Amino acid sequence: MVIAALLLLYVWKVSTSNRISNLRSNALKLCGLPMLLALANGNGKPFRGLDAGCSAPRRPRAMDGAVPRMWSSSLNDMKTTCKSVTLSKNATIGLSLQFVFVFYCWTTPWCDDSLSSKNLRSAKTGRISSGVNSLSKTDGHTILIIDDSPEIIASLSALLRPQYRVLAARSGEAGLDLATRRPGPDLILLDVVMPQMDGYAVLAQLGGNFLTRNIPVVFLTALRDADDEERGLELGASDYVAKPIKPAVLLARVRNLLEAKRARDWLEDRNAALDAEVKRRTIENDQTQQVAIHALAHLAEIRDEETGNHILRTQNYVRLLADLLREHPRFREVLTSRYIDLLTRSAPLHDIGKVGISDNVLLKPGKLTPQEWEIMKTHAALGSAAIERAERDIKQPIPFLLLAKEIARWHHEKWNGSGYPDGLSGDEIPVSARLMALADVFDALISRRVYKPRMSFEDARRIIAEGRGAHFDPDMTDAFIEHYDQFVAIAKLYSDGE
Repeated sequence: MVIAALLLLYVWKVSTSNRISNLRSNALKLCGLPMLLALANGNGKPFRGLDAGCSAPRRPRAMDGAVPRMWSSSLNDMKTTCKSVTLSKNATIGLSLQFVFVFYCWTTPWCDDSLSSKNLRSAKTGRISSGVNSLSKTDGHTILIIDDSPEIIASLSALLRPQYRVLAARSGEAGLDLATRRPGPDLILLDVVMPQMDGYAVLAQLGGNFLTRNIPVVFLTALRDADDEERGLELGASDYVAKPIKPAVLLARVRNLLEAKRARDWLEDRNAALDAEVKRRTIENDQTQQVAIHALAHLAEIRDEETGNHILRTQNYVRLLADLLREHPRFREVLTSRYIDLLTRSAPLHDIGKVGISDNVLLKPGKLTPQEWEIMKTHAALGSAAIERAERDIKQPIPFLLLAKEIARWHHEKWNGSGYPDGLSGDEIPVSARLMALADVFDALISRRVYKPRMSFEDARRIIAEGRGAHFDPDMTDAFIEHYDQFVAIAKLYSDGE
């Protein structure tokens, strides 16, 4: 008997639960589409559910068109009333439209958490195929409505859906969530006065997010104070529409803002495409320029094969030394990022003038005679003159060629004025040439030449230190000695494999 009673009780519970579930799943059709607020008197225990609408157990009582319909029914002494129906915060009109609804139950022990969890979700959440929700009639724009009033959302949705795709949210938080999803809305209609997060707070967050800051926002407000309107416009609102809303006015402003956004988006896309093309061509020109520079520099290397990776080593020495000195008070104004880039680019041309030196002098295995040494020294002026002629042919100044001329002509000048070809001293020597002078001498000391063996790193360090204030700029020498290990690392990285 006990088992039978328990079995009957279980069957009755399941039957009642199924009826409640069925009644719940049918609520939306009774309460109307796409959204209605149904009001009913009475107090009871509420629970919420999510559903897309289905058939009704009985025909609802018709109400006046200005008043939402309501319904109630009794099953096995249990009264269930549809208290309210609203759009869920993630609802997308025309795409798996879903609603949140609230029931009030009386006289049943089964109206508990077991009916407000997974059973509250109906399986009928597919696309609603009514004509008003079809996206085929829209122009492709999406409008997001953020308003805590379901009546306002309903009326605006009905007004906008024939032309646009509509999203809706009943709180600022839910609206921000929808606005940041991709693809995002093209325009937002935002209520000013809302609980918890008002329209101003929502607008501020929209403006602070790179995903949403360019979406035009129209404030919907019953406020008439000019200060309120000014505040919204200062925060970035595109327009104001006063409540009660005039449909013709709203549609006109929505259309104008969307047309302006379409034009702005087109310009941004066009500018982005142009920027990409400019960057592509800049990279291409840069690569072409660097190839040409190295090709010219290698002309000198071909004449003297023992120089090996001299160009790569000196180029990296110069960049490193310039980077080490860029914050030094004497060099801060000169050694900008742009200058260092141009300096590094032009450094390989420092010995281009050696192309004009005859083989019997350039490749002589022994010590040069005084006459031969005078011929060798002319490579500095020859290189500078060749670059200057190329610059004249182009008929416009090129920044890196200016530095290339300085380096080619004056990288053999000395701090004390005993160098060549012009006998410059101290700060008369351009910064570019002073940097190149130290880099060139260091690499010559540690490299084997037809006229001398390779010197050890320690001996090269000593000679550079002895040249401080005589051959080399004192501050440049100090930076070189302090970070000597880094220059040795470059030398080893680009060694000639001896």
